[in-house]
Amino acid sequence: MKNSFILSVLSFAIFCTASQAEPARTRVTVLKPEVVYSPRGFDSNDNAQVVVSGSFTGYCMKTRSIEKKVDLNNRRIYLTHSVTIADGCTDLAMYIPYSNAVDLGPLPAGQYEIGAQDESGNFIRMGSIPIAKAAVLNTHSTDERVYAPVTSVSFSMTPAMSEPVITLGGILTNSCLSPANLEIRQTANNVIEILPTLAVARDNCKAIAVRYQKSVTLKGFPATDTLIHIRAMNGQAINRVITRLDRL
Repeated sequence: MKNSFILSVLSFAIFCTASQAEPARTRVTVLKPEVVYSPRGFDSNDNAQVVVSGSFTGYCMKTRSIEKKVDLNNRRIYLTHSVTIADGCTDLAMYIPYSNAVDLGPLPAGQYEIGAQDESGNFIRMGSIPIAKAAVLNTHSTDERVYAPVTSVSFSMTPAMSEPVITLGGILTNSCLSPANLEIRQTANNVIEILPTLAVARDNCKAIAVRYQKSVTLKGFPATDTLIHIRAMNGQAINRVITRLDRL
C-alpha cells in the first residue's frame, strides 16, 4: 500500500511538471493594420520609417512580427503584420491599441506606394510615402539640420483638448550645442512631425554633459488617432501614436 501511494504521488508530480512545462499553443494569422502612418520629412540619406497602428479587441492576441518588402523598381512597399492568438484563451472585450515602427532604411528619391496584407492574402493600398533627394551635405553634418539627441518624451492634455503640450528631453554632450527650435509640421494623414534642431557654436567648445528640456503646445491637434513623429540626432526617430486613451 505504501509503495502504491508513493507511485501515485510521483506520477502526479511528473504529470504536473509536464503540464507546466508544455508551452501554451498559439496560432499565427495575418491582421491588416487599421492605419499605416507615413511621415513626410525623409530624404534619400535618412532611415525612412512607417508606423503600423490599430487595436486588438482582447488580450488573447498580440503582435508577432511585421515583415516588409521594398520593390525599388516599382516604388512599392509591402507590409505583412502577423499576430499570434492563444488557443483556448477566454478573452474579454477590451480596447488595446498597438503601434509599431517599421524601418525601411535609406531609399532612393521618389513616391512609394504602401500596401498591407489582409487576411485573404491580398495587399490593400494604405497610403504612400514621399522620399526627397538629399541636399548637398555641408561640412559639419550629414543633413540640412542638426537634430537634438532625444531620450524622453512626455505628452499631456490641457483643458483645451485640442492643444496638448509635448515635452522633449535629452543630454547635450558639448558646450557648443544648445536647443534652437522645435519645428512642427502637420500633414493631412494625421501625422505631426517634430524636428528638434540645435544651434551649434564653434568657439571654446568643451565636452560636457548638460541636460535640456523643451516644450511646445500643439495647436489644432486632431480629434482622431494621430502619430507624433520626432526626429533625433542618431538618425532614428521616436514615434508615439496618440489614441483615445490619451484623451481620457
